Amino acid sequence: MRSNLKDEVISDYEKRNKQLDCHEDFLSIFIANCNSCVKFAERVCQAGPGNEVEVLSLKREIMPRLSHLADTTMQDVLFEKVIVTFNVDEVFWKSVTEKASFEGVTVDPQQCVVTMGTGAEPGIVYSTFAKQRIHFSVAVNDSEKQRYDAPVSVEAYVRKGDFYLFLSSDSAVPVIPLNVVIQFYDDGYGYEFTYTPPDEGCYQLSVTVNGEYVKGSPFCWWVRPKVDLVKMFEKPAGYPLLSKTRRAQHVAVRVQFLKASLELELGVKRKSNKGEQIWGCKSRIAVTFDQNYDLHYKKSWGGVFGMYLSSDEMGTRMIICDEGTDERDIFKGILWPVYLHTGGKWSPQFEKEEEQGNSEL
Repeated sequence: MRSNLKDEVISDYEKRNKQLDCHEDFLSIFIANCNSCVKFAERVCQAGPGNEVEVLSLKREIMPRLSHLADTTMQDVLFEKVIVTFNVDEVFWKSVTEKASFEGVTVDPQQCVVTMGTGAEPGIVYSTFAKQRIHFSVAVNDSEKQRYDAPVSVEAYVRKGDFYLFLSSDSAVPVIPLNVVIQFYDDGYGYEFTYTPPDEGCYQLSVTVNGEYVKGSPFCWWVRPKVDLVKMFEKPAGYPLLSKTRRAQHVAVRVQFLKASLELELGVKRKSNKGEQIWGCKSRIAVTFDQNYDLHYKKSWGGVFGMYLSSDEMGTRMIICDEGTDERDIFKGILWPVYLHTGGKWSPQFEKEEEQGNSEL
């Protein structure tokens, strides 16, 4: 119905437009004749008295003009007023309103979720270690907790200081703006940024969507000394990743393996009077030989891994994510305290000074 109405309006418009073009041509001819008559009258007025040659010449022009004027029938030029009237089909409109509805969908900052780390649990702020770069992603949702598929303004800031200073609205602690990059996914837009804490302490992370705080923001982010992670590799038994406590704990660690081998293992372990328990994964290294029959390792793992441990009312669990492939393994039912467990050559992943500066631009 809408298509037919559109075609009728276009057809009527083209018809009226042709009529106006005809009227324009007709008036143009009359104007040209009038201009010719005016010029001829000027010649008559300028003709000097007693010049018989000019008088005879003008006579020969005047007589045909008068004859043509006598034979010409004057035509009225009609201009029609065009009025287009739209009539609503009440039955059709009622059927449409019963079958379809229009609702405004807006972004809801309180339904937006921040994920701290690649492959980590959404909405959890982990304690990390100094000099380790942390990747953040922001999922922008509407009030129905569905991905919002239109661009919005996402901003992120971080500042370091005493925890109690953050409780004061007039705190003079400097704020560092972070570079938020927009990403395009099949189901909507995503926003990402990174930050590398330069040293240990308490940090405040603020994330806003269209100028409003997202759920949980500003976040309190605890950063442990770099040396603590180094000691966990040197003497794992003396430095637990998750200690024995009643309060909730969330810890994130980034590690990298230095050399491919058949004995790569990564996870956590717990010792008790019943023996040793290990939660973690082993690498899937494919062995190949070249034409000289030299042994080579074909790595199926990426170079850097993220380990995310949590202990709260939902239990104790761990996620190990291969940042090179985005593959991750989830472990539940872990009993704390637990310590770092590695097999093969591993080391903590720390950012270089120049890379750390670039991540904050």
